[in-house]
Amino acid sequence: LFTQCIETGDPNSLFQLLGQYPYHVGSLLQLSELLKQTGDFQRAADFIERALFAFESGWHHEFDWKNGKSRILHKHKENRELFYALFRHIQMLGRRGCCRTGLECCKLLLSFDLSDPLFVVGMIDYYAIRSKQFNFLLDFFDDFSQKPDLLPNLYYSAALAAFMLNEESPDDYPIENADCKLQKAII
Repeated sequence: LFTQCIETGDPNSLFQLLGQYPYHVGSLLQLSELLKQTGDFQRAADFIERALFAFESGWHHEFDWKNGKSRILHKHKENRELFYALFRHIQMLGRRGCCRTGLECCKLLLSFDLSDPLFVVGMIDYYAIRSKQFNFLLDFFDDFSQKPDLLPNLYYSAALAAFMLNEESPDDYPIENADCKLQKAII
């Protein structure tokens, strides 16, 4: 039924489907994307939050997603909608200015699948800087096992985080650390 609604190309059929099945995740994600494209960001965010609620309600009571050891792999087709819902939720949180919450959701998405299929590494530094979590960003950068040259944002963000820590407490974080990280970012 869902694929038939998608194939028609008519958003009203998705709304009708959602009227019958208010927590159908595929419909919620499709309609949230449609609403986002039309500029109705509040309703789009509401649909994404409803999809996340549907996932949370369906989890087993012993499933502990907060411990960082639970794995939900993106390679399994059944899990992809969860990843897309969380990723879009992170984007909506950024639009609202909730950068700390966005950072925590980035951490959660990375903890589910360490292979990072949606490239959360490309935006985790933004949320860490915006939420002033400089120590986390420096620790993440130091512990990040794959430091490819194709991620200049991490290098520059680590330099900025070191500089901001120096601004907060110059005795604990000498400016030379920030200078060294900036030189590595440039080179």
